[in-house]
Amino acid sequence: MRTKDAIYLAETKAQAQTIHPNVQRKFKAAVAWCERINQLTPEHRGGLPWHYVLLAEEVVYEWQVKGAHLAELLDYARLRPLAVASLQARLL
Repeated sequence: MRTKDAIYLAETKAQAQTIHPNVQRKFKAAVAWCERINQLTPEHRGGLPWHYVLLAEEVVYEWQVKGAHLAELLDYARLRPLAVASLQARLL
């Protein structure tokens, strides 16, 4: 999803599925992929930073009830890369 500030690779899951090992591996790979995309020059990535968002269905419902905008939810829920080590190296 594209907002005025970023491009989000978003995935929704049932609350219980968010801790499943396959989902955890997938989110690590997706965050690492976004890290690599963000290393490209802005013109090669749509001029915006890319972020991965894993949304549990309960969070989506909570924000929907509050009347929040999707862009706010995506920015709030985006997964941030580790500051010290690249996740790409951790996948190997």
